[in-house]
Amino acid sequence: MLRNEEKYLRALGYGDLSISEMHVIEACILCQAQGRDTAKGIADLLDITPGSLTVSVKVLEKKGYLLRWKNPSDLRRTHINPTGKGLKADSAHRGIHERMIDEILGVISAQEADVLLRALKTVATYFGNERTKES
Repeated sequence: MLRNEEKYLRALGYGDLSISEMHVIEACILCQAQGRDTAKGIADLLDITPGSLTVSVKVLEKKGYLLRWKNPSDLRRTHINPTGKGLKADSAHRGIHERMIDEILGVISAQEADVLLRALKTVATYFGNERTKES
């Protein structure tokens, strides 16, 4: 599935992005909306170290998708925000997901959709619990 997402991103003009990089952009956008757009906030959301995030952010900054800046009132804090290019890539990525969901829901019955939703919630709960155990 991830390879298909990358293929669709390439087709939409974002061939310079891996799906992992797209998820970093997505996390930056979410954290910005929540007011926790610092390296620590974003790394926590992605469940990676701030050092690992820094490597990805440097690459995405060079590609023009993200921008890092220091908080003038607290120079210890680095904020990471999407550029216009990053917002457009995220919109394209969300569109991929929306089309996938629409296509799936278009060929299954309401009963099958309910079963699929319950199964996905069970899988998400399992992985959420496993993630908590590792912490």
